Amino acid sequence: MNNLHNIHSNRGSALVMSMIFLLVLTIAGVTAMRFATLEEKMAANSQASAHVFQQAQSEIRTQLKHLATAAGRNQLNSLDYPTMPKEANSTTLKYMPETASQREYLAVASTETSTNLISNINDNRQIRFVRDGHCGDGSSIGLFICIDFEIEVEAAVGSGAQTHQAQGFTFKNNVADGN
Repeated sequence: MNNLHNIHSNRGSALVMSMIFLLVLTIAGVTAMRFATLEEKMAANSQASAHVFQQAQSEIRTQLKHLATAAGRNQLNSLDYPTMPKEANSTTLKYMPETASQREYLAVASTETSTNLISNINDNRQIRFVRDGHCGDGSSIGLFICIDFEIEVEAAVGSGAQTHQAQGFTFKNNVADGN
C-alpha cells in the first residue's frame, strides 16, 4: 500500500515538472519571435536605405544623360548666369528649377485624368551653377570656357530612410556660344 501512495505522489511532481518545462519552452518561443521581428525590421530598413540610394543615383544619371543631349546643352547655353537669383544665405547660384525628370513626369501627368497628379510633386533635386572660367584641361584660353555645375539630389521614403547625393560636372563651351 505504501508503494501505491508513492506512485500517486510522483504523478503530481511529473505534472509540475512538465508544466515548468512547457513554460520555459513558451518563453523561449516568444523571445525567438521577438528577435525574428527585430531582424525583419532591420532587413527592411537596410532595403529601404539601398532603394533610396539607388533612386538618388538614378536621378543624377538621368540629369547627366539629359544634359548630354542637344536639348540639355541648349538649356545650359540659354542661361544668363550673372543675373540668376542667389539662394538665401549662399553665394551659390541656383538655376533650372524644372529638371529633366520633372519634365518627363509632367508630360505623362498631362495625359492622365487625375488632376492631383501634378499638384503632389515633391521634388528635392537641384542643379546649381558653381563657377565659370578657364578650362583646366589645357584648352585654348580665348576660345573655350568651362562652366562647373553641381547636381544635388535628396531622396527619402516614409520609413525614414533618406540620402543626400551630389555630383559635379563641367560644361565645356565655345566662348562665343556661352557668354
